[in-house]
Amino acid sequence: MLNIGQKQHDALMEAMRSTFKQRLVVRVQKQFPAYAAAVGERGVAGLVDLALQRSQRRGYRAERESVLWLDLMVRLGVAFDDDPLLPWGGKLADAAPGGDSLAQLNEINDTAAGYLDKVAGAAGERWAAAIGRFIQGSPQELVVQPAQSSELLVNTLASLYPEKHQAAGYPALQAFMQGTIARSLKAGVNAKDKIVLLILCDFLLGWEASASPVFLPVLTNAGATTLADTALPELLQRMKALMQGLLATPQKGR
Repeated sequence: MLNIGQKQHDALMEAMRSTFKQRLVVRVQKQFPAYAAAVGERGVAGLVDLALQRSQRRGYRAERESVLWLDLMVRLGVAFDDDPLLPWGGKLADAAPGGDSLAQLNEINDTAAGYLDKVAGAAGERWAAAIGRFIQGSPQELVVQPAQSSELLVNTLASLYPEKHQAAGYPALQAFMQGTIARSLKAGVNAKDKIVLLILCDFLLGWEASASPVFLPVLTNAGATTLADTALPELLQRMKALMQGLLATPQKGR
């Protein structure tokens, strides 16, 4: 009988986890090449780590479940299960021991497919159009005017991505904006115009996008600066470059 000590067991489990993570990295690179190129190796690694953390905290631990969760994060946003604009995502129940957790995720996946067809477009063309409007927008249109009032900010969200604005509804939009404001203030971002920019980023890329280990390295020059220290023109330029990269290859999402 083979006798494996605790240290050997731990080393074996760590090797298996490392191998699985690498497989997930390769999956993102193959299935979502524009996404992988736009966020870079560090962003893809951050995406995989975050997917495992968020899925496992809810009890979804099987490999197939982790893969599906990762795909949903790319298509819907890194924190889709907490997104106020995706209330059906928040209805995803924690996995119960002995329950059919994969079936629960598949149900969310089916709902997500219907949502994305309606909002993002069958091939992601409506989302791509929204990204294009952001890229072409001037600081005056995107930041200065919306910073003057919450009503103007909501109007800007509607003009950028009308399909998502309509699907969300005003109460959900308010919760979404307040959540990003609170998260920004906690990160030391106090300037109103910069907070507006982060709200726009999260609206287009998904809940908590601007604070995630997926997009944050790109927005802060690989951590050389913080969001709080990055000048508004530079932050806007980095966001536009990131979103331009995401459009390099049409892909269905958000």
